[in-house]
Amino acid sequence: IKKMSSNTKRVNMIKNVINKTLRKFGLELRKAEKDIFNLELYEKYYSKESIDYKRFYNVGAGNFYHPYWTNVDFYSDWYKSNDKFTAKGIHHDLFSLTPIPLDDGIAETVDWFAVKENRIGYKHGIYNV
Repeated sequence: IKKMSSNTKRVNMIKNVINKTLRKFGLELRKAEKDIFNLELYEKYYSKESIDYKRFYNVGAGNFYHPYWTNVDFYSDWYKSNDKFTAKGIHHDLFSLTPIPLDDGIAETVDWFAVKENRIGYKHGIYNV
């Protein structure tokens, strides 16, 4: 029988305290699965071409990252902290009210999230195109 280190015991104790608190809200802390992006589902339902060309678009993506998705966002000094994600995607100012520069009919999925001006509520949508 393998003996647990004092660090392992401490971590388990902390997990138990956190889970006890979270259970009051119907939640549970668990170790993430290895494939947190559900890549096998994309590979099952979408073509290799759609995956290779990242035809899944997150509009207003901020620091969102998924290996098969393309971020569509406006990068500037204000959003400099998101540049490592946004610079690899599509640079587009949504306030320009011009169409996002995509060819018609190529997107598999478009995800957008917008906070209302009064910051009280939000709208969110995921669309299969």
